[in-house]
Amino acid sequence: NNGTGVTAVTLNGAAVTQQDSNTTGAANGTALSSYYTSADNRNEQSVELAITAEKGYYVSRIVVACIDPHGRSPYSCQTWSAGNAYDVPFSLAQSVKQNDGTFKLSTQLSSKNFCHSSNGSNYGYYILIQVAPIPQPVYVEYDYGNVLTLCGNNAKLAEALNNSAWWTTVGIGNAYGTGAGNFVPNTKFEYNYSAVSDIQSWKHTTNRVTTYMKSVVADEWNVKFLGWEVTYYAKCTRNGNELTFSEQVGTSSNIGEGKNLNVYTHAKLVAKWKIDTTPTPTPEPGKIKIKIGKSVEGVAINDIPANYSIRVKVGDEEKTMSGMDFMGTEFEVEVGKEYTISETYRSGIPNYDFVKATIWERNIANGFKITFDEDDDGRTIIITNKYVKHGTVIKPGKLTIKKIVEGVDVPDNYEVTVNVYNADKTVDLTFKLNKANSFSHTLEL
Repeated sequence: NNGTGVTAVTLNGAAVTQQDSNTTGAANGTALSSYYTSADNRNEQSVELAITAEKGYYVSRIVVACIDPHGRSPYSCQTWSAGNAYDVPFSLAQSVKQNDGTFKLSTQLSSKNFCHSSNGSNYGYYILIQVAPIPQPVYVEYDYGNVLTLCGNNAKLAEALNNSAWWTTVGIGNAYGTGAGNFVPNTKFEYNYSAVSDIQSWKHTTNRVTTYMKSVVADEWNVKFLGWEVTYYAKCTRNGNELTFSEQVGTSSNIGEGKNLNVYTHAKLVAKWKIDTTPTPTPEPGKIKIKIGKSVEGVAINDIPANYSIRVKVGDEEKTMSGMDFMGTEFEVEVGKEYTISETYRSGIPNYDFVKATIWERNIANGFKITFDEDDDGRTIIITNKYVKHGTVIKPGKLTIKKIVEGVDVPDNYEVTVNVYNADKTVDLTFKLNKANSFSHTLEL
């Protein structure tokens, strides 16, 4: 290091002498080489290197280089001048924030990566530590990853993912510092400070993927969320709300939902997914699985709220549906048993009036009765909710009831009494069909 940015360096807990890069003269490299008694890869040894960065700084690179300037055979020394010094892998996500706001980074140095002989007349090794000031501001971004590819680039899923609130939620207790915050809902964050001491109060809890998102991709495509892959960068440029990251720092690592994320340079978190190969349980004999889907008519797509939801009941089982659930929510039913499908709740759509819910153009206000057989396994039944713009005058429908008598001469006094019943089976209307009205009567609905 150059004399600033590092407050402590230890090997297996023991402090080592620091020498900044502005100092000239012979360097003592025995401190590191003395930890290794053999270079034999069959007898690999490791030592813990811990670096505490000064307030306002973070470790951006660690290199181990042989002091031997000659690179003598047969060791092919890992010298800096030869351009083949050993870059130590580390992840900033694994460092620990100290009580005073500094960060302590620990990593293992394995002898097989650079140690070429036993301790004796060795030239030893340098540990070269590069630090960088914490940027102003620091950016954090979330990406939904390759889930679309795993789900066959489904168009409806792609459309839903454009709404960040649908697929991810912000962690609890975030603290962004001076004049900063969540500038793109749920996915892009800015951290800033006016004084280095402000950094101590920063906090970032990793986002969660919504339950809806997880259930949809699991049910439809057997895709499972694994967690976040976090990668740190030294540079990030912002153009409007777009972020471009460059100059990766350290290696990427994995972190779960709702975990504390170290924030001291730019970070991008990408959702990790995999296709779940766990066998799907086979339904019990005599049972099948059907799906209830949802469509909305009469409403502009952009006018449907992101949190629009319904509750559907199939027999005695009731489920809430929203977002991608509308593509199909699964129910298990018995073959040969009659079920009633009903919509028990729907949320409102501003500026629109609900007209009716239908299955196959039949109004299901009183439920839709159906009996399933084996061929219905995997079948999707769509419930369509129909709306009109608020204030729209709905013209009544008409139903004409006619009476036809064939094979006989109809007497002049022949007539038929017709009852129209309410849902509760009480009589709503009674009228007669006879020659006077040509055995026809039209109802307005």
